[in-house]
Amino acid sequence: MSAAPDRTKKIRFLHDVQSVRALVASLASPRRRGRLVATLPRDDDALFWKLPSHQKKKKIVPRRARSTILTAVEREALCASKAYDVELEAATDEIVPKKLELWGASEDALDLSGKALQRDDFGVLEFLLRFNYPFRHVSLAGCYVDDAAAITLIRALRYNVVLADLHLSRTKVSDASVLVAVDVLRDDNATLASLDLRGNDISEQAAEQLARLDLSRLDGLPVQSYSRAPPTRVDLARSSLRTPQAVILRQSLLNASLLEHLDLSQNAFDARAAEIIADVVRTHPRLRFLDLSGNNIGARGLDIIALDCVAKCPWLRSLKCGDNGDLGDADALRRVLRHNTTLTRLDVTGISDERKLQASVAANRAIHHTPEAFTAFLDRRFDDPPLHSRPRGGYVCTLDYDPAFIARERQQRPAPRIVEDDNVGDSYYYYVSS
Repeated sequence: MSAAPDRTKKIRFLHDVQSVRALVASLASPRRRGRLVATLPRDDDALFWKLPSHQKKKKIVPRRARSTILTAVEREALCASKAYDVELEAATDEIVPKKLELWGASEDALDLSGKALQRDDFGVLEFLLRFNYPFRHVSLAGCYVDDAAAITLIRALRYNVVLADLHLSRTKVSDASVLVAVDVLRDDNATLASLDLRGNDISEQAAEQLARLDLSRLDGLPVQSYSRAPPTRVDLARSSLRTPQAVILRQSLLNASLLEHLDLSQNAFDARAAEIIADVVRTHPRLRFLDLSGNNIGARGLDIIALDCVAKCPWLRSLKCGDNGDLGDADALRRVLRHNTTLTRLDVTGISDERKLQASVAANRAIHHTPEAFTAFLDRRFDDPPLHSRPRGGYVCTLDYDPAFIARERQQRPAPRIVEDDNVGDSYYYYVSS
């Protein structure tokens, strides 16, 4: 019994029309089986589309103009006409359903967070993205995705008109993948609305390029809403933000001239990120509240906040920088507070000599004390007494008093405009007349 013949074909196409015609004829043949490994230069892509229509067995158009899944022949023809190496198997339509069942994919979402993906898995993912399988959300958070795999997936987005949300946080991508993503999303893709690259080794320059993209959400930040509807309050506590996200935040808040409250607590900001946040404070003269507690800015970051924010921003009223690693002795902050008269709240938990710093801030509170401020303080500290309304109007009040005192008051003063309703022990219930 003879061995089964090898059905693998390896073809190298050159820069001529005849080579592309041979590719189309091979793909259109019903007897074709096995696997095709095709390598084409970028120039041949244009030659393929210029062939006469009668020589194309299937009419193929660029993916940006199509929103349906192609047939097997069309998929292989389109992939083989690309500029970089592509490996396709004739049994792809059988492999994809098995992979999707193994991954537990839903109708419109593919969550592979934390899974150990192999090289062929990225080939399947590229296939799904390029040929518009109906997944609007794809997550690869926590997977081992290097730049080579990420670039392959991102390039497939040139032909995708379905995907809206892509998570690549906590992977191994770097600036190389970011620059390709910027190029693709700026020129060739108008569908993707959310991209998450948090937790990767990305430079500030690459983050600035990302910040210029027109996306709804970027690294967990609603950048589009910040630019279109400038907020007065930004709360990004516990959002796993680092220095690249601080760059994106600074860029997205350029037009937020009414910003008053900025909460960035419980993130992963370092001293460099503190410097970027100080730029945000200096450019927003309405900002009153800044919370950087629970980060890792250290002593250098605290000095930057003291010299660039507390000293130069008299509009800042409340500052929280506690639990930020080793804050040192805070000499810069102590020197600044000797002359500052506007900061009224300070949290620098972790400094040994915090009591003296709090004394300076307490003096500022005394300077700005007014009767209205004291009344507002009481209103915030103590709740209003409960008042229960009556169906007939007015309110029901509970009064505790000494019966002898009430008897004496009745003899000496005219009767008040109240109606006694009930007597329970020493307590009387009255309806206040309206």
